[in-house]
Amino acid sequence: MTKPWVGASVLVVDDSEKIRKKLSESLTELGLNVIKTAEDGVQALDFLKTTSVDIVTIDVIMPVMHGVELYREIKKRFPAQKAFFVTLLAREKKFIDAYKDEIPEELFQGKPFTKQELEQKLNFLYDLQLLTGGSDIMESEADIHSAAEQL
Repeated sequence: MTKPWVGASVLVVDDSEKIRKKLSESLTELGLNVIKTAEDGVQALDFLKTTSVDIVTIDVIMPVMHGVELYREIKKRFPAQKAFFVTLLAREKKFIDAYKDEIPEELFQGKPFTKQELEQKLNFLYDLQLLTGGSDIMESEADIHSAAEQL
């Protein structure tokens, strides 16, 4: 299977230094290039103002700016930006259901995680791009869910 994400640049956003390190190591082993880590959403947005990356990984529970708020800001400012969540809350159905109209369930990866699980998220991100005609920009959130259902 082709892995179109190999060599992609990544920004890892998590308030835990231990998780940032583990996630960075796992992504690097999968062939990605982690170019920066950030402790919170404000640091991440500041970095994204001056540097583009292919993928952003986002924790949900962080100081200064909640991960869902960061995701919203990224999508508002950089609509084509690929991003997915790596969070303990991914295993909480109630949490996932609360955001189901805004964020596809497939964009949530639980902690702890395996490299295989991360690879599945990466495949989803790039498959979604193919289904949307080579662009991550969709007309509506419903388009995201429709594309996700096709995968």
